[in-house]
Amino acid sequence: MSQRPSIPPACPHRQYERGFTLVELLVATTMLALLMGLLFATFYTTVRAWDRADQYGVQANDIEAVQRFLRSRMASARPAVHPEDALLESGTATRITFIGEPGRMTFVAPLPAYRSAGGLYLFVVGVEGNQLRLHYRPFHPRMRSLQPAEGRPWSTLTLLDDVTEARFRYLGQPHDEAGFGWHLVWPDARRTPLLVEMDIIRGDPTALPWPLLAARTTSERTGGRGQTSLGFGGS
Repeated sequence: MSQRPSIPPACPHRQYERGFTLVELLVATTMLALLMGLLFATFYTTVRAWDRADQYGVQANDIEAVQRFLRSRMASARPAVHPEDALLESGTATRITFIGEPGRMTFVAPLPAYRSAGGLYLFVVGVEGNQLRLHYRPFHPRMRSLQPAEGRPWSTLTLLDDVTEARFRYLGQPHDEAGFGWHLVWPDARRTPLLVEMDIIRGDPTALPWPLLAARTTSERTGGRGQTSLGFGGS
């Protein structure tokens, strides 16, 4: 009687081999999608934070440059003779060309050498059309107007955007009849204020705030009654 060839038994572990079920594939795909979403959200948030920090850095540099420029001009403000009083007879009290208002200031100071050839300039700083603007022109006691107008010889410099309001305060005694202290108006002055404060209100609440600017002015009179020499050619 012949013997049948022996068949080796199947490996025991092979009976457990099988593929992934549809449910398992769906679960794995969902987890992978959630993981990718979390990674993308983290990356997007990081990029946004980086951009915001970069924008704040640019705004901080711009505000610092504007404050440095204004502080230097305000600190150099000269009590130059008011044009209407330049030709008054000797012995008559004269005003100075410094007009302080709650939202605007007019003063005389030298312009930086890199922007001019020297001499004194009339500055008007205030808010116009949601912008902080500076108007300036060469100063002379016989000039026709202290108010900026369209066209030459006034020049205009936009200092800061998105500005809704400028607030000025003036420390000192504008004339003998006024008390010493902080004033919102500095009219018909006989002297420049000891200190000027300037605050800015921004329109965008997320914009970088404006640090309070304070500057001390000079007190030496430039020019006099009937004089027209105001130090042109020097700063």
